[in-house]
Amino acid sequence: MINILKYDFYKIFHSKVLRWTVIISTILCLLDPIIWYANGVTSQSVTSALRSPSTILPLAIMIFAALFSAKDFSSGYIKNISTRKDKLQYVLSKAIYIFLFTLFLQIVFIIYIILFHLIGADRFIMKYPLPPVNSITSTNWRYDNYTYGDVFLNMFLHVGLLSSLGLCIMFLSLLSKNEIIPIIAGMTYLMLFSGLLYSLFNDLFAIDLFREKYTLISQCTAYIEYNSTSLDLLISIAVIVFYSGISIMLSWLLMKRRRA
Repeated sequence: MINILKYDFYKIFHSKVLRWTVIISTILCLLDPIIWYANGVTSQSVTSALRSPSTILPLAIMIFAALFSAKDFSSGYIKNISTRKDKLQYVLSKAIYIFLFTLFLQIVFIIYIILFHLIGADRFIMKYPLPPVNSITSTNWRYDNYTYGDVFLNMFLHVGLLSSLGLCIMFLSLLSKNEIIPIIAGMTYLMLFSGLLYSLFNDLFAIDLFREKYTLISQCTAYIEYNSTSLDLLISIAVIVFYSGISIMLSWLLMKRRRA
């Protein structure tokens, strides 16, 4: 499995499609809030938008689509995976690969927020700033209902949710047996349908449970708050476990049925 994982990362640095897709998508995402700020939006509004999961979601979808366009199918690489053990290792290595790439994406995003703050943003990561670290005592762990733990827990959950989304895209890629379909789907979502389709689903399925708490896209875009209740956090964890588990299981079953 380690060799498969190493080969996946090798393809990132040696595939022009992957490299340029990641670079262009990142530039588009990072330029967007700068344009907002240049047009007169306050730094508070821009920083608030930066920390929103809905800002990073289209970028993540684009990159996840690129991850599965690395010629696994057209090059015949996937046909060389024949034993059950190798097929399981292929799926698990992809899952680890997705998690590490998502973690890297989140770290880059956090660094960008910090840099934006240093050049003039008057709010940092959250709506209400926390007190300096040296002023926090055992009797003053909270400030405006936020803690440092709330922030990092939110970021960790966001990594888990985006990883689950990547696993779903992995399943769709294996199901379609094609590396072009995921990249087209990602570009379509990024450029045209992200807001339109989400609004359409909200109108068609006006059910609170479907619309807010238990769907992966909704969890990624709008549901988690930094001061979420324990029930909210448990629901987010359940969504991560459910979608990740189902995607990995179905992907392995598809690989298991695939003939060399």
